Amino acid sequence: MDISGDVYQEGETVSLNGYTLNIFGGSYYLSNGTLNLGGGNLNIAAEFFHTGGFLQVNSGELHVVGSYLIEQMVGELRKVILK
Repeated sequence: MDISGDVYQEGETVSLNGYTLNIFGGSYYLSNGTLNLGGGNLNIAAEFFHTGGFLQVNSGELHVVGSYLIEQMVGELRKVILK
């Protein structure tokens, strides 16, 4: 799947389940919820802003052309799980 523009994940769970998600012309903002790559590929042509929630790689691949910024907002929980 291809998405042009910014993607904002502010809750719930997004699971790629072996599929590929390409984000071009924008950044990915993970502020809450779970992003589970689940054997899939996430390709981001700009920045990945991880300010809250969980990133589960689970045998997947994350490719970020720009910066991967892990920042914690006051009172927020964020976690990266590499398997």
